[in-house]
Amino acid sequence: MLLLAWHMDGEEWGIVEPEDVTSVARSNIERNPMVDFRFADRRLLEGPYGAAPYAALLHMETYERTAVSGETYVIGGIAPQHGWAFQVSTDERLGDADRAALLGFFEEGFAYDGELRVPEWTEEEVEERWKRDFPRELMDARIRVYRSKHFIVIGDSSGTKKFAKIMDEHYEAIREVYPFDEVEGRRLLPIFLFRERESYIQFCMEYVGQAREQAERSGGHAWKDYYATHYGAPGDTVHIHEATHQLFANRLFLGGGGSWFQESSAVHMEAVYDSATRREHINFGDNAVEDGRFAPFKEFMTRSSLLHASGGSDGRGQDLAGLAYQQAGTMMEFVLHSEHTKELAQEYIHAVGSLRRNDVPGVERVLKRLWNIDMEGFEQWYLEYWEKPVRTL
Repeated sequence: MLLLAWHMDGEEWGIVEPEDVTSVARSNIERNPMVDFRFADRRLLEGPYGAAPYAALLHMETYERTAVSGETYVIGGIAPQHGWAFQVSTDERLGDADRAALLGFFEEGFAYDGELRVPEWTEEEVEERWKRDFPRELMDARIRVYRSKHFIVIGDSSGTKKFAKIMDEHYEAIREVYPFDEVEGRRLLPIFLFRERESYIQFCMEYVGQAREQAERSGGHAWKDYYATHYGAPGDTVHIHEATHQLFANRLFLGGGGSWFQESSAVHMEAVYDSATRREHINFGDNAVEDGRFAPFKEFMTRSSLLHASGGSDGRGQDLAGLAYQQAGTMMEFVLHSEHTKELAQEYIHAVGSLRRNDVPGVERVLKRLWNIDMEGFEQWYLEYWEKPVRTL
C-alpha cells in the first residue's frame, strides 16, 4: 500500500474547488505510461475538510488485461491559499471490509478549524476580479452585482437581476438532464454581463486573447469558472448552451471526451429549451436515416474542434460546422432517450466525459462495458432511434 500527502498552490494550479484538486491528481496519476489507470468514480463528502466544507473523493482502478489489479483513492480539499490531497494506492483489488474501512477513514479522519470562505463572494473579491479581468475601458464604470441562488452576476448592465433569474432556470434544467451533487458551501459561479456588445468584444480580445474577428462571431462563451456575454437577447439559446459548458466544467467536472462530446451535451440542452432547435435535430435525424447524411462516429470523435475542423459547406450549401453541431446534439438525445441506452446514459456521460479528449478506443471500451456493443453497433442504435424519436424532451 502506498500513502501520499501533498499540497499545491491555489493560484499556480488554478485551484478553486475541491474537485480541482482531484482533477490535478488524476492528471498526474494518468501520466504513468506503465500502468493502465481507469476512472471509476468521484463523489463529494460533506464535513470539516477545509475552507470549503466538503471534499472530493476520486477513485481510480488499475487493470491487467480486463481484471482490476489495484485501486487508488485520492481525497482533496482546499485551504484559503492552496489545495491539499491525500492518496491511498493498493496493488490489489480491495475486499468489501477493507473498502468500507478506507471509506470510513475518508469520512471521519480529517478535520479543519481554519478560516471558511464566503461562497457568495466578498465585496473585495468582486472588486479584485473586476479590476483583474474586465476591459480597461470599464475600470471606472459603475459595477453592478447581483447574487442569485447559483450565480453572481457582475457587470455594467442594469439587467443583472433579470439575467440571473434566467440563468438560475437554465441551471436547474441542466441539472435535471445531467444530475450532479449539490453541497453546502458551493461558491457562486460568476457571470460577466456587459451592457454593450463592444465591451464584450473588448473583453474577449484583452482577457481571452481572441482576434477581433473571432470575438465578433461570439454571443457569449464559458471558460474557466465564468460565463461572459452581453445583455442583448436574454432568451437566446447561446445562454443555456454556454451554461452547460460552465456546469460541465465546474459542477460535473467532465472536461474530457473531445469537442464532439462537449458540444453534444450543450447542443442537446438547446433542443430541450428551444423547439426550433429540436426540429432541426429531427430533420438531421431523418436525413441520417434516409440518406446516410451523418459523419461516421469514429471519424467524428477524432475532430479536434467541431467548429474549426468542420469548415465550408456541403453539396447542398449547408454549413458543415452547423451540421456537425446538430449531429453532436442528436447523439446525446439518442443516448439519453433510446430504449437501448437510457438506463445507463448517465454512466456513459460520466465515463466518456472523464476520458482524454478524442480517445476513441476509450469510448469503445465504455460501449463494450455498458452495452457489449462496438462502435458500428452504437451507430446502428443511433439510426434506429432516429427512425422514431421521442415526441418531447
